[in-house]
Amino acid sequence: MTFKKGDPRPPGAGRKKGSGNKLTFDIKQSLMLHGPALAAELVRIAMTARNESTRVLAIKECFDRIAGKASQHVQGQVLYGISAELQRLLAQHDGDNGCRNLAGC
Repeated sequence: MTFKKGDPRPPGAGRKKGSGNKLTFDIKQSLMLHGPALAAELVRIAMTARNESTRVLAIKECFDRIAGKASQHVQGQVLYGISAELQRLLAQHDGDNGCRNLAGC
């Protein structure tokens, strides 16, 4: 029986929960074999590359591996389902007609 779009999936179909992607696993295994050599090359590039931007990127990668990547905070304001910027643009373009629901406007 073939699967048709819109039909429910048969029981037991797909990858089991918790099992990894085979391609990702193979790539990680390959990189683990060469990990020390790759790290040494990255440090060499960070210390000796002629191009300054290449050195900076290599240094950044080294620090990301040592200390972890810095977290990035996202800020925003949402008013009644639309952003403050969109609210301002709507008020500027149409005038504020009191409509707060885009579907009903």
